Amino acid sequence: AEVARAVRGMDATVRLTREGDDGWVDITSVLTVVGRAFRGGDRLRLAASGPGASRALDAVAALIAGGFGEAGDDRPPPAATVATAGGDAVRVVDGMVTATPGATGLALGPVRRLDALPDELPAAEGADADAEGERLQRAVDAAVAELEAGGDFAAAHAALVSDPALRASATPHLADGAASAWWRAVGQAAAALEDSPDELIAARAVDMREAGAVVLRHLGVALDRLPAALDGAVVLADDLGP
Repeated sequence: AEVARAVRGMDATVRLTREGDDGWVDITSVLTVVGRAFRGGDRLRLAASGPGASRALDAVAALIAGGFGEAGDDRPPPAATVATAGGDAVRVVDGMVTATPGATGLALGPVRRLDALPDELPAAEGADADAEGERLQRAVDAAVAELEAGGDFAAAHAALVSDPALRASATPHLADGAASAWWRAVGQAAAALEDSPDELIAARAVDMREAGAVVLRHLGVALDRLPAALDGAVVLADDLGP
């Protein structure tokens, strides 16, 4: 997401690949880049075209070389201790914390299970594909503006919903209505992420659905899976977005 934002507004197309891999990916397609599972230590190749190619390459190269602002000492952190809610200390080694309760005692109350987000939305009858395409673009633009006004996490969601590959996936189904076509594309993208053997990539499926739901809201479709009464309840869910 950081890389895609770095070249936004520049008159350039930037692609990258891992040395030894076949094929290049456009860095503005966050989903495609995530799917390639680039990791620290990989050697990447960059290529750019357009009037702003040199400036764009410099910006992307600087981001990658700097670890996206998170590069630092490579030495593993020393073991630390953390106080649990019960007052006991546990060990933290290599970033792993074990046996840490979230709260002391027991939580008693009625169980409320959050519904999963729907896999698809009903098609709209008599929808005009061109008009629905314009509606969808306005909704995406509004969602991106809303998300980019938030923090870094929300800005990463903005990069997801502005991915041109996502819009391209929705376009063939616009005759079913913008909301149905968009949610179908979001579901396909989320499913592809979930199928990844890489745990970090698979976990991004939740982000994809939560970010996609923001666009739906700007299309007039609210996916609210929170029950009306949660006071005193024990909530169960397969996943929770922000």
